[in-house]
Amino acid sequence: MSDEKVIDKIQEIIEDIRPSIQMDGGDIMFESFENGIVQVRLETGSSEAFLNSDMLVEGIHSRLTEEIHDVYEVIVLSE
Repeated sequence: MSDEKVIDKIQEIIEDIRPSIQMDGGDIMFESFENGIVQVRLETGSSEAFLNSDMLVEGIHSRLTEEIHDVYEVIVLSE
């Protein structure tokens, strides 16, 4: 899959999970995709503990790597 198609799919998945994160006062944004590595940024809101939870990070990682075979690693940045 071309990088453009991979990025489109990444952004589609992020848009799908964004409402759940926004409900808890945070946000998620795509930062970059290069050599199979995705970087996303989590902005914390009032529920910082929720946004920094291992479960959320693992969920983001699992969703991206399972649905996009060109993604090997996901790095979650926080503010």
